[in-house]
Amino acid sequence: MMNEREADLIDLRQVLQTLRRNLQLIVAIIALISVSTLIITLQMTPLYTSTTKILVESRQSNVVDVEAVLSGLSVDATTVDSQIEIIRSQALALRVIEKLELLKDPEFNAALQDESWVDVLNPIEWAKGAVSFVFPGQEIDEETRALTERISTVDAFLGRLSVGRSGRTQVISVSFTSDTPRKAARIANAIADAYLVDQLEAKYEAARRATEWLDSRLQDLREQVKTTEETAELYRAAHGLIDADGSTITEQQLKEINSQLLLARAELDGSRAKLQRVKELVSRGSGFDSIGEVLSSEVIRDLRREQSELIRKEAQLRARYGERHPSIIEIKDERRDLDRQIQSEVSRIVVGLENEVAVAATRVSSLERSLAMTTETAGEREQDRVRLRELQREASSNRTLYESFLARFKETRQQEDLQEADARVISEATVPVVKSSPRTSLNLALALIGSSILGVGIAFVREFLDDRFRTPREIEELLDLPVLATVPLLKAKDMEDIQPGLKPHRYIKAKPLSAYSEAFRELQAALALSDVDNPPKAILVTSALPNEGKTTTSTSFATSLARAGLKVVLVDADLRRPSIQKTLGNAKGEYDMIDYLTHSCSLDEALQTDAEGGFQFLATTRQPANPADLLASDTMKGMIASLRRSFDMVIIDSPPVLPVSDSKSLSSLLDKVIYVIKWQETPRNAAEQSVDKLRDFGANLAGVVFEQVDMEKQSRYGYGDATYYYGRYSDYYLS
Repeated sequence: MMNEREADLIDLRQVLQTLRRNLQLIVAIIALISVSTLIITLQMTPLYTSTTKILVESRQSNVVDVEAVLSGLSVDATTVDSQIEIIRSQALALRVIEKLELLKDPEFNAALQDESWVDVLNPIEWAKGAVSFVFPGQEIDEETRALTERISTVDAFLGRLSVGRSGRTQVISVSFTSDTPRKAARIANAIADAYLVDQLEAKYEAARRATEWLDSRLQDLREQVKTTEETAELYRAAHGLIDADGSTITEQQLKEINSQLLLARAELDGSRAKLQRVKELVSRGSGFDSIGEVLSSEVIRDLRREQSELIRKEAQLRARYGERHPSIIEIKDERRDLDRQIQSEVSRIVVGLENEVAVAATRVSSLERSLAMTTETAGEREQDRVRLRELQREASSNRTLYESFLARFKETRQQEDLQEADARVISEATVPVVKSSPRTSLNLALALIGSSILGVGIAFVREFLDDRFRTPREIEELLDLPVLATVPLLKAKDMEDIQPGLKPHRYIKAKPLSAYSEAFRELQAALALSDVDNPPKAILVTSALPNEGKTTTSTSFATSLARAGLKVVLVDADLRRPSIQKTLGNAKGEYDMIDYLTHSCSLDEALQTDAEGGFQFLATTRQPANPADLLASDTMKGMIASLRRSFDMVIIDSPPVLPVSDSKSLSSLLDKVIYVIKWQETPRNAAEQSVDKLRDFGANLAGVVFEQVDMEKQSRYGYGDATYYYGRYSDYYLS
C-alpha cells in the first residue's frame, strides 16, 4: 500500500498536472483581467485624499454640577464609534453639501456630468435606456427631480468620505477624496467644522429641552405642593388635630378627666374614711368632738358653751345647795336637753357626711364614664393622626422634590451659556500633493493575484465538472475493467499527408510501425492473455453511445489481425446504423447479412472481401424492420457458429449499449466483449451504466479500448499511466 508521503506526492502531482493542463486558460484569464485593469486604471480620473484628525474628549466646564442632561461625553470605544457614525451621517453630509454648494459640482451631482465612454459601453445603461424606451414612464416633476439629485449627491459625497478610529486612541481620522487637491482639503476641514458645530447645537438643544421640561415639571410640582399642603391642613382642622406629632384636644381632655378622676376618688376615699370614723365614735357615744365637722359646727360650739355654763352653774349650786336642790335638777334637765341637741346635730353631720360620700361616689362614676368615652374617642383620633402624618409626609416629599427641581432648573439655565464641544481638531487637512488613486501598481498587483486565483479556481472547477475519462487509471478505478489498449488520436493532417481521405484502418498498412498500429497489436496480445487456456475467437465490440469509435476500433483491429496472418471476418451487427460498408469504402455487394438472416442467400454469398485490409466482412446495407429479432434469431446463432469454424477471429461491430438493447442477445454468444471509450468524450455515468447493463446481460467483458487519445495532452493527466511517458518512448514509433 502507498504510504502517506506517497499519497501526498500524488495529490501534489495531480494539482500540478491540473494547472499544466489548464495553463492556457489560466494565462488567458490573467492576461484578460490584467490588461483590462490596466486600461481601466489609465482611464480613471486621478483622485486626491486629504485627512483631518479630531480628538474626542470630555471638556465640560464644571461651573455648576449638572449631572443628568448636560454632562460631557464619557469617552470610551463605544463613544468614539458613535461619533464616527455621526460624522458619516447623511444629515452632516447634507449640511456640508449645502454650505459648500456641492449640488452645483458635477463631481458629486451626476445630473451635471457629461456622458463618458464608460457609460456608453455600460450594458446596464443600455438596459435602462431600452426599458425607458419600451415603457416610457410619467414625467418627473421638478420637486422629485431635485430630491433625487440631493439623494444621489449625498450618496456620492459619502462614497468619497472615509472615517475611522486611529488605532486604540480617541482620535478620529476624517479623510475625503476628490479629483481636486484643494477641494479635498476644503471639504475635509468643512466636515470637521460641521461636526463640531453639530455637537454644540446638540448640546444647546439638549439644554433647551431640559430647561423647558424642568419648567413644565416645576409648574406641576408647584401645584402638587399646594394641593397636598392644603389637603393636610384641611384634614387637621376637620378632625381637631393640633399636628401630627403633638397632642390632640381629645388627649388634653383625657388627661384632665384622669386628673379629676384621681382627685374625685381621693375625695371619695377621704369622705368614706371620715364617715366611718364618725360612725364609730357616735356608736361609742364619745370622742366625736375630735371630728372636724363637729368642731367646725357653730351650733355644736354654741351648745357646748351652754353646756359648759350649765356645768359651772351646777357645780356652784351643788356646792351651795346640795345634790337635791331644785335648781340642780332643773340644770340637769337643761343639760340633758343640750345633749339631745348635740346628739341631733352630730346625727345631722353624719347625714351630711353620708351625702358627701354619695356625691363623691356619683362624681367618680360620672368621671369614669367620661373617661371611657374620651378614651374611645382618642382611639379614633389616633387613626386620624396617622392619616394626617401621611398627608404631611406627601406634602413634605412634594416640596422637597419641588425645591430639588427648582435648583436643577436654575443650574440648567446657567449652564446653557457654558457649552463646549466634546471634541477638537488636532490636525487640519492640508492640500495633498500625491494622488491617492488610481494606484496603478497596486491595481495591477491585485489584478494579477485576483485573476490568478480566479483562473486556478475556474481550472479546478472545470476539472471537477468534467465527468469524461482522461486516463486509463480513471477507467480502471470506476469500471473495474482493465484497459486493453490506448489508441492514439490520428490527426487529420498526418493522414492527409499520406493520402487524402485516408481512413484510420488504412493507416495501419501505411504506417505499420506507428503508435496507432502498435496499439492494436497490444490489444491482440492483451486479448490473448485475457484467457490463455481458451483464447477468444469471437469478440463483440461495443460502446455506451454512438460515435465513440467502436467501428474504427473494429476495422482497425481486423486490419491489424489480418496483417498478423490471421483469417479474420468483420460482422456489421449494427443493423440500425450500419457503417462497415461505408467505412471500408468497398463497392456494395449483391447480398448482405440481412439477406442471409432472412434466408435470401448463403453465407458465402453474403461474405465480402476487403482486399486492401486482407480480411472478409459481412456488411449491412439497409435497415431491417425487426433488427432485435434478427440478432436474437437462431440463424444469427448458427451464423456465428459457422464463422467460428471458418475463421481465426470473428469481430462483431454491435450497436451501442444505452440507446438500444440489441447487444443483449449478442454479448452472451461471444467469447469476449471489448468495450470502447472515447477519450474526453464518453461520460462517466454513461459508461458506468452501460457496463452494468452488459454485466446484467451476462457478457464476458475482456476490457476497455481507450480510443482517440491525444497522447500529448493525455500525458498531462496521470502520473503513472503509460501515456505519461509517451514523450520519452515516442521515438520507438515511426511517424
